[in-house]
Amino acid sequence: MQDPSSHRPGESTDPPGPLPPRDASPSSPEPEGGRETLRILRRDPGGAIERLRARITGGEADERTWHNLAIALDRSGERSAAVEAAEEALRRAPDSVPTLLLLGILLRQADRAEDALDRLDRAAELEPGHPRLPAIRGVARFHRGEHEAARAELERAVEVDPRDTGSWFNLTLLHVATKDFPAAQECIERLIGLRPDRAAEYHRFLIELGEVRALDETLTQAHRIKNLLGVAGDRLRRFHADHRSTLDRESEEDLAAIRDDLGSVYEDMVGLLGVIRPRPTEFAPATLRRILDRIGFVAMTRARGVAIDVDVDADLPELHCDVEKLQEGLLNLVLNAIDAVVERHGERAERIGRVRIHARAVGEQVEIFVADNGGGVPEGDLDRIFGIGFTTKRLGSGIGLAHTRRTIEEHGGRVEVRETGPTGTTFRIELPLRPRPTQRLMQARQRARLLADPRELLLDEPGIDLGL
Repeated sequence: MQDPSSHRPGESTDPPGPLPPRDASPSSPEPEGGRETLRILRRDPGGAIERLRARITGGEADERTWHNLAIALDRSGERSAAVEAAEEALRRAPDSVPTLLLLGILLRQADRAEDALDRLDRAAELEPGHPRLPAIRGVARFHRGEHEAARAELERAVEVDPRDTGSWFNLTLLHVATKDFPAAQECIERLIGLRPDRAAEYHRFLIELGEVRALDETLTQAHRIKNLLGVAGDRLRRFHADHRSTLDRESEEDLAAIRDDLGSVYEDMVGLLGVIRPRPTEFAPATLRRILDRIGFVAMTRARGVAIDVDVDADLPELHCDVEKLQEGLLNLVLNAIDAVVERHGERAERIGRVRIHARAVGEQVEIFVADNGGGVPEGDLDRIFGIGFTTKRLGSGIGLAHTRRTIEEHGGRVEVRETGPTGTTFRIELPLRPRPTQRLMQARQRARLLADPRELLLDEPGIDLGL
């Protein structure tokens, strides 16, 4: 696991997942000179900034002063100022390969991959055999989406230093990005051999790779089915338009029913793709009243006359959550309640149908209740309603409540059927005000990033080792 002491201001304080951190390569050469400067930079970057700026103010600064100031600023989270300091160092010593490499790292971290590569290419002209160059250029090219060039650079990096764990891990991510999962597995197995003390972390990552591969294949097939359904629906609509005048009433009704069923299944496939595709859960302060008011408003547009009541305690505290995901999860529960009401009461639902959403604070958590006056949940279904694929509807997808449960659990909470019977059902949701990211959540975040954009997990070269 990542050493907490490596945290820098401005970085996330979330507990790390099973991602292996950047290791100092055992075979990396010691930087020449400046060892005392490096010691100060590592131990007290804030103090180093004061000392280095005092030298600048006193007129004693040279390119090394600005170079080391860039490192200290970067370690203190002042990324823009770090880039400016490194650029000043380069103005004073245009052919300094260490400064070109440092500036390349800093510009890449600032999402300026093209500028970073310009500096790194210049360093390659001056010192093509520099041992750190392939690893740094490989990351920059990966961020530019230049996969083949990045692969060549990273393979060169591990050829120069076979014990460079950071480059082995970045090569793993590159293989994931290009869907070469067997090659990614081989890289992780190499890392296990290099760092047996971290074998457990790497084995967990191997499991994540398997999950990502299975998800990728599932999503590919699901997209194919969704597209085929869309094509079938379009052809049916064209056929209906071309032959409407020759159809009798019964055929017209049959075509309409098939068209509606295709549309319903298509929408279910869209929903299924949204559920099975993992997305990172990002917590931010939010007002639960606003979230529930929004849910109530959206539900009213689909309520088919069912009354929607939102009742939130006035003293409800601020909640840390992923607003978009929480809204989706809770809305699924409310729409499910509306369906239950309509199924029980039919046309009378407009007069007597009711869904109530109530929220209150209880200690360090909030409770949300969703109650309806539908027909209740059969006793034999209570243990299955949150399972993916379970549905009692003719064309139901069985993903709504499963998605709700996953969302609530990702927020550190739980959802249950509080009570049910022939006169209605009440669901109860517990949510902590400040959820603590669990190992499961961190793995889910990592899986989502691996599937969506592995570049988010790249390990940069530690610029501090370039101190002068």
